[in-house]
Amino acid sequence: MIDFVDEIPLTFRDQHLSILQHPAVRRYYEWNYPLQLPGRLAERLEGISVRRVQPTSDSHGKFLVFLELTRMVEHDDDLESFLWTLDGGWRQDEGGECDIDHLRDALRDPEKFVQALQIPQKDRTELESALNGTYKFIQFCEAFAELITRQRLQQEVAEAMWLYHAYWFRQFDTQIGDNLRGVLKELEKWRMEEAEDLEIDPENTSLAKNRVIEIGEVIKNLSIPPLARWKSEKRNVGLKEKMTGSMSREIEIGQLYQGRVVSIKEFGAFVELLPGKEGLVHISELADFRVKHTEDVVKAGDTVWVKCIAIDEKGRIKLSRKAALKEHVLTRKGSRHEVLGNHR
Repeated sequence: MIDFVDEIPLTFRDQHLSILQHPAVRRYYEWNYPLQLPGRLAERLEGISVRRVQPTSDSHGKFLVFLELTRMVEHDDDLESFLWTLDGGWRQDEGGECDIDHLRDALRDPEKFVQALQIPQKDRTELESALNGTYKFIQFCEAFAELITRQRLQQEVAEAMWLYHAYWFRQFDTQIGDNLRGVLKELEKWRMEEAEDLEIDPENTSLAKNRVIEIGEVIKNLSIPPLARWKSEKRNVGLKEKMTGSMSREIEIGQLYQGRVVSIKEFGAFVELLPGKEGLVHISELADFRVKHTEDVVKAGDTVWVKCIAIDEKGRIKLSRKAALKEHVLTRKGSRHEVLGNHR
């Protein structure tokens, strides 16, 4: 986002560069709270970072959404109370103490959480304000995640937007995220059972029963840099497509396959031909001589060549090691990895 600005006024450059280079400020954002954004701004002011991001037709609108969401976080009293607590802050008022432990305890009590959402802002205790801030921060996370997704075509801009709030996303996931799904489930369960009796407006308190898992995933995803997450997703999709392609291959009668013995039975051995596809080599099909015990010929984990000799109406695959050996010459006898001649 810094690179959206073509030219930086000299007065702005001199004023802010002197601040960013001050030892106390550098110690804060380089040591105490390692943040990338101040460093990147300093690089741009020094003329080191000169990459340009070409704006799209809707870049301006998305940037305004980012600014509006950021304004909400930085100028809301409930969110300020929540973020202070999330960052290890401690406060006390007539309602008692408020710190991260008290906040977690309150979040485990759905009734207390929901009732806190109904108290007018001027009458809230510090803890009740932090609870309202928790609810608002979840809403902020959902809106911000949607913005980041829409910005996927300009990934560097999405990364810059994420960096601005990355510290809070990670803090939220670390301090509260592990228990978030449980908290939301309990809250929704209580809301469905008790909301009518307490005359609580469901629209104000609903955390969407059918979206509990999605909300948890939103929080988890926001704790990871978008570029790293998208690269990981791309790798996973490629791996899934590769696995799906392998699993979708059909086993053909009369063809040879190299497989792994996955289990041994008295009546024969089961061999995995492809991921999720196994066939049975009956004990009579293990060798061209009488086999008394299956393990006399093969053991679990062995790699063997087999021939598909039949597939019944239920899709069960019948294999033969004996037939495979008859078609080809075993060039390395006694090896756990059988090596045959020409094969498909």
